[in-house]
Amino acid sequence: MGAPRECSNPERAAPPEMSAPGLRQGFALLKQPNVNRMFTAYLVSYTGNAMAPIAMAFGVLDLTGRTSDASFVIAAPTLASILVLLIGGAVADRTSRQKVIVLADFCAMASQLAMAWLFLSGTATVPLLTGLMLVNGVATAFHAPAATGIIIQLVEKEDLQAANALLGMARNSAVAGGAALGGILVATIGAGATLIVDAASFGLSALLVLSLAPKMQLSSSSESMLEDLRLGWREFTAHTWLWTMVLQFSLVVAAGDCAGNDTRVEVRFTVLEDPVGVVSSIAPMLATGGSALLLDRAPAGGELLEPVTNLQDAAAGSPVLELAEGRWIMLYANEGTCGDQCLEALYRMRQTRQMVGREMDRLLRVFLHGDSAPDRVLLEGEHPGLITITDKGLASLLDAKRPGDASPGGIYLIDPLSNLVMYFPPDLDPREMVDDMKHLLKLSQIG
Repeated sequence: MGAPRECSNPERAAPPEMSAPGLRQGFALLKQPNVNRMFTAYLVSYTGNAMAPIAMAFGVLDLTGRTSDASFVIAAPTLASILVLLIGGAVADRTSRQKVIVLADFCAMASQLAMAWLFLSGTATVPLLTGLMLVNGVATAFHAPAATGIIIQLVEKEDLQAANALLGMARNSAVAGGAALGGILVATIGAGATLIVDAASFGLSALLVLSLAPKMQLSSSSESMLEDLRLGWREFTAHTWLWTMVLQFSLVVAAGDCAGNDTRVEVRFTVLEDPVGVVSSIAPMLATGGSALLLDRAPAGGELLEPVTNLQDAAAGSPVLELAEGRWIMLYANEGTCGDQCLEALYRMRQTRQMVGREMDRLLRVFLHGDSAPDRVLLEGEHPGLITITDKGLASLLDAKRPGDASPGGIYLIDPLSNLVMYFPPDLDPREMVDDMKHLLKLSQIG
């Protein structure tokens, strides 16, 4: 991968040189108390979230012996999270994200303690456990978008990418480690005692978040919470991959219920092995404070790239992650010599940025080229401010993410949280591209 270069007469000052990958910079941020505490809170909170389904699976199996019951109880919090997530994002954006996280963690702690008591006292029933798991799912729905949105209040804008990479690593590690730890604890001390440990993790997370000193939270620019919810619901129903995932989830639960006592134990893991991961992957899109895809209508001409791909995870260490600084990126990739189609794409990027008007400073243009060095004299004269990078891994990823029916040679859009958002085909009417860009920039409260 080559270091990014920017042509003369730039749209902004050249980005600072960053020799270490984003994750290494993230570890350096651990010296800051806010980041250190949030990192620890992520670890303990998501570890607890991952332990709960394991404890519940074995606890319910011991209670009734039916895997259909275990499947139903485990599925409950995921369903609650998906249904309430929009409300959680709207509330977090209009109140205090810090307080929302603390209250959600204490709520989760209370539900875990209640379930632990039911198991240890021998009074547990499937309806009671399902109800408490629904409470736990609601807590997750409020916690996830608030935890995503608060990051920008803890670090400077230039450190946002590194902080997201660090906390993403903490979340993913905790989900994997928490599931393994949950299995070990259930095997040694039982489901009830494991849920007490789980509850303690939420309590510790709440205290850590309570000790944070975040910057002032910007108020929402939308007219009302109901308007936020209306737009969010329209976005949910507009994405086939999202509502079909919910439908598939419901069918799996129904199948588990119909299977009866003869269903093999392994079925309980097919319902959803990682309910936290599902909510975490959707939360960045739906949280108002970090929403790139909260569209209230279908795109004019661009194609949404679904499911959402975060480049901090899929392309860690890529030079493109060092460039955003909280801004949107229009990226054109060309492996060979920059011929007529390449020059036309660079021209379209330049014109699109200018045509968005007063929002143009929120857009950064990046040319991802191959081993053939571009004509820098031409670029500096025709495309001032264009940044050039090389990254074969990113080029391969983008090619794989391009919609199957879309022509190659188009322009990719990356949001300020490093999510790969949209693809604009090369034959698209430039006015439609500008329309989509203006609409996204208007709706987004980041970058």
